[in-house]
Amino acid sequence: MARSRFTDDDSAQRVDVRVKETRTIRYRNGNGNGLGDDDSDGPSANQDDYNQKTLIWWTATAVTLGIISFLMILAWCIRYNGGYDWKNPNYIIGTLNFHPTFQILAFLVIAGTSMLSHRFLRTVNKFYVKIIHATLNIIAFIFIVVGVTGVFWYHDAHGIPHLQSVHSWLGLTLLLLISLQWVIGLFGLLWPGFRDPLRGSYESAHRFTGRCIFILAIAEILIGINKVSSNHTIMNVLALIVILYAILVGYILSKNAYTRQALMAGVGTGGYQPVSGTDTVFERKLSSGSFGRRAAAKVEEDRYATTTTSVPAGNYQSMNDDPATKEALSVGRDTLSRFTQRLEAKRNIDLTGPQATTEVVTTTITD
Repeated sequence: MARSRFTDDDSAQRVDVRVKETRTIRYRNGNGNGLGDDDSDGPSANQDDYNQKTLIWWTATAVTLGIISFLMILAWCIRYNGGYDWKNPNYIIGTLNFHPTFQILAFLVIAGTSMLSHRFLRTVNKFYVKIIHATLNIIAFIFIVVGVTGVFWYHDAHGIPHLQSVHSWLGLTLLLLISLQWVIGLFGLLWPGFRDPLRGSYESAHRFTGRCIFILAIAEILIGINKVSSNHTIMNVLALIVILYAILVGYILSKNAYTRQALMAGVGTGGYQPVSGTDTVFERKLSSGSFGRRAAAKVEEDRYATTTTSVPAGNYQSMNDDPATKEALSVGRDTLSRFTQRLEAKRNIDLTGPQATTEVVTTTITD
């Protein structure tokens, strides 16, 4: 309730203006069917619990498949392909083995976990999730570069021309895309960050490009496995596991019910405000806690600000910069002005009676 008191020398009039402001935080339904409206009841606790549990299980399965793939290529290189030895002229194949090992480690274990971090960490503050995402990606990039360096050294040692196959061309394209994706993502989404509407547009492009890189990486791994899969059952099984891993990750990323919950600023500090769309990441106030399972549910709030001021009739004093309060005071001022005019007209007509008594006018505005 925004309350203002207006006085003059002859009489005291009081105008009370009550403004009910309803703010609704839109949420994503528990069944993954998009954003709820004001008349929705919100995602049920049971449905959200079920989604959370299935997300954990699918994510754990995907990460396990990635680790199994890494262990299988590790075992194959040691058991069937001579093991590892970095840049030893007397044992060149040892350097080449770092290439498939590091590529699977980078793309399936590290980068795959980085992509899924925005799902299984969906209740964690998005700023911290972005830091985890960027850190895992740069670690994966380092392993990729080391693996590519090993295969180039192997080609030089054997006098094999570079970039003669589809596998090498696709690998070079991936290396370029990953570099651009990480650099632009760092400066566009993490620090200092683009402003809207550019940030919103780039976030969509960043997600799309990341998934394209993931698909190309799976294709690149399968092409590489196909080169050595003859008479090696372990490599054929590895190819099937990689395909299953790709399908599972694609399912997790595409299911709407697994998307991260909409974050709100001010949680843990007493306020519930939607995150501003015009501030960069570093201009937002980081919340101090998680939101829990019902953090994105509809929030209705009736805010009442009360103040009393004594000022000359027809004027008003702004209490703060709150738009609702300003609007309330503006309506109260107009109401008081009309009331004062009617009171003056009555005084001019009836001068024989006692002085006009104080009246109270209450106006209620709800929006």
